[in-house]
Amino acid sequence: MSNEPGKLRLFFSDLRRRKVTRLATIYVVVGFGIIEAADIIGGSFNISEGAIQILIILVIACFPIALILSWIFDLTPKGFERTKPLTPEERTGLRTMTWRPSWISVVLFIMLIFLSLAFFTVPRTNALGFQERDWILLADLENNTNDEVFDRSLMHALSVTIDQSKYVNIYPRRRVREVLHRMQLDSVNKIDIPLALEIAERENIKSVLVLTISELNNTYVLSTSLLNPYTGETVRSRQAKATGKEEVLQVLDALATNVRRDLGETLGKVLQRRIPLAKATTPSLEALKAYSDGAVSWSMSHWKEAQALWSRAVELDSGFARANASLGLAAKWMGAEAEAQDYFDRALGQLDRVTEKERLWIIALSADRNHAIEANQTYLLQYPDDRDGWYNLGNSLRAEGRVEEAIQAYQHSLVIDPIQVWPHVNMAVGYDGLGRFEEAAIHFEQAFELDPMQMRSWGGDVNRISGFLLLKLGDLSGAEERFNLLLEGDERGRASGLRSLALLNMYQGKHSSAVELLKQAVVINQRSEALISELRNRVYIARAYQSMGMQDALAEELRLCQEIARIGGWSPNWTIHLAIRLVDVGDIAGANELLGFWLGKGWDQGDHEWAVQLLRGEIALAAGDPLQAVASMELADQLDKGSGLTLGALGRAYHANGQYEESEAAFLELIRLMPLGYEPQEPWVLAHYRLALLYEEMGESRKSQEYFERFLEFWGSGDEGLEGVDDARQHLQ
Repeated sequence: MSNEPGKLRLFFSDLRRRKVTRLATIYVVVGFGIIEAADIIGGSFNISEGAIQILIILVIACFPIALILSWIFDLTPKGFERTKPLTPEERTGLRTMTWRPSWISVVLFIMLIFLSLAFFTVPRTNALGFQERDWILLADLENNTNDEVFDRSLMHALSVTIDQSKYVNIYPRRRVREVLHRMQLDSVNKIDIPLALEIAERENIKSVLVLTISELNNTYVLSTSLLNPYTGETVRSRQAKATGKEEVLQVLDALATNVRRDLGETLGKVLQRRIPLAKATTPSLEALKAYSDGAVSWSMSHWKEAQALWSRAVELDSGFARANASLGLAAKWMGAEAEAQDYFDRALGQLDRVTEKERLWIIALSADRNHAIEANQTYLLQYPDDRDGWYNLGNSLRAEGRVEEAIQAYQHSLVIDPIQVWPHVNMAVGYDGLGRFEEAAIHFEQAFELDPMQMRSWGGDVNRISGFLLLKLGDLSGAEERFNLLLEGDERGRASGLRSLALLNMYQGKHSSAVELLKQAVVINQRSEALISELRNRVYIARAYQSMGMQDALAEELRLCQEIARIGGWSPNWTIHLAIRLVDVGDIAGANELLGFWLGKGWDQGDHEWAVQLLRGEIALAAGDPLQAVASMELADQLDKGSGLTLGALGRAYHANGQYEESEAAFLELIRLMPLGYEPQEPWVLAHYRLALLYEEMGESRKSQEYFERFLEFWGSGDEGLEGVDDARQHLQ
């Protein structure tokens, strides 16, 4: 049997004899050490990312050269000599040789593992003592070129790149606008360096990031600077060149990565969340500019202009996921639900072209009502410092009737940013709906302290809800004073103020005065071509005529309402009130026409189903089928979470069906909620009268008298001939 060892064993033994393995281990350890040291101190000495990349390439390229030289040469006391081949005796000795690693090899191997881990997990010395989840503020671009395509587009790109990080929080531009509003600088269009430093100091933001671009002979120089907001000192700065406009986004991507590293984010975390900028947004600077300009227009309530700009962005790059999602948001905002879903579907099909944060944002934005809560919660698990994420979660919970959970979400949003208005407003509305009026008033006052103009905002809705809250708390004059504020504003505000004053008059039984105010509002609606508002005001007029017993005027008003509804083709949420009025006057054919239109649109499913079931119940009750009416109205009440409209209808249906205890419970709950200031207000007033009649039938005369008296407190001093007033007086004689 031959004593000659196998070729593979011979090769590895020779590697050890020539010290190739030891050199390889030492080389890798030292090479990793050099790269890691350069990366860690790079921020302090402004070593560019390109220089570090060149160093890495050199270390890797020299590795095989070192191995070859180690195989060929030995280091001896006489210097470098060629390594001698094995003698026959040495080959024979290899038969019994066993390999045992030396302690030096073990130590070097451990060092190799340690340095490899450190390369990905040890941060550079961070700027400004920045800690995880601290905030930075982006100043507007310092554009030293003559090319407007860079304006806003590069800032959006920079924001998207850094915003991939879970380590760094970018102070949102919408919050910057709120700060400017508090500083009474609403007209400011550019956040230059001095203003950015002032905002950062006011809001306790850790650093200001400045991006600059210059151009010479089609070579673009981009630079980033991290500034101390208290001293204005530049703490870190970097610079890179792009040869041609097509390389600008690529260079910006590398600079943004360095900003994350300079702030202390480890390389491992950066690599986990780093999608190339051109893929995360769009490779088209023109599309990026159109999108960014659209976002600014949207923030300024220029809805149509924003839509046009976002559409332009999609024309330039049909795969621009965020632009498609924003178009979906705009369409949804304007009530075009089918169009919105089409845009959302496009965006959802392009999720491989967005960052993780934007992916979760698009999913949450496009989620239907049944999945919106879960989608927003998933987003917040990853990005818990997003105040608007908590606000959106609150809105989703409130839409599902989970009001107390919604209030908790709004409170989370306020912890992140206490100087917000809309969480306070929505908490006030939530508490109002729960019947916790004192708590609602506190949050309205906090909102108005932050921004007194909110009393006139949102087309007067905040004014109306807060004004009627004052009425619920017994301050009738305060409510009237608040509504009068809108009469001093624009046409939309005046129309809203007139409506609120009309409803305040109807609350007091002054229906004739209310009709005159509503007619003035209708004139403004017609001038503004606000068809939905005109429809609502005409339905209120019809309701006033109904309570006044003016049948001819009621019929004419309902005819006009039907004409407007046919033009608009609106969902049941808007036209249910017209449909109920038609049933009340015996126009079952007109009510069925509306019902048929709803069914043809498929609105008997989803968010509008409650209205379909309510109308079916009203029609059944008018047809003398209270059992079917109760079944439909109970379903409507479950779907609409105990709204004033369905509770009033249920009370009447239960009464007609002989379910006195259920009828009593429905009317009492309606009375407790006090839905003043919108469509259920008249049913709320009449609930006192109907409850009095119910108690009379139940033989509870004391309770009956109590509710007749309460009813007359509202309408007893109003117009003559109002529904139920004369009858209530007779019962009390």
